[in-house]
Amino acid sequence: MEPSHPLGPTALLLPTVNYANVEKDVSAGFVFGPRTIPDCQLVYVVSGQMDLWVGANKYSLLPGECAYYGSCTPHKLSVHPSISATFISLHFDWHRVSPEPVHPGAKLERFAGGPPFDSPLHYTVEVEGYGSVTIPDHFRLVTGERLLYQIVQEYKE
Repeated sequence: MEPSHPLGPTALLLPTVNYANVEKDVSAGFVFGPRTIPDCQLVYVVSGQMDLWVGANKYSLLPGECAYYGSCTPHKLSVHPSISATFISLHFDWHRVSPEPVHPGAKLERFAGGPPFDSPLHYTVEVEGYGSVTIPDHFRLVTGERLLYQIVQEYKE
């Protein structure tokens, strides 16, 4: 069984955005990592293609798809070698009383080695009427692009 981190009921979550940005036309082959981050990250691909290693899994992220990983999860995120990409990057904490952002940059940890990496910690949330739901590493976000752009805009204000 893979390790998990229960976040508790959705009604008790206090999410706080630490960093939000639209990364435009990032060069083909650009690499983030291998590294760990001090918070959680959601990456949404607007155009192009990105590749993500989390644990032993490699995902190809296409427009409209997201990647999610939590704090201290070893990962490697890269723009596909054949095409540039535009993506939305959202760093956040699930439980923090203060709405003040804590930029993750100072606590990023880069390291040599991998992928593959050790199994990531999977986050679960209790959803009323459904029970425990695991947040996947990779998923399609059908109608969320507008909301993510709004989060980026509010973060920058």
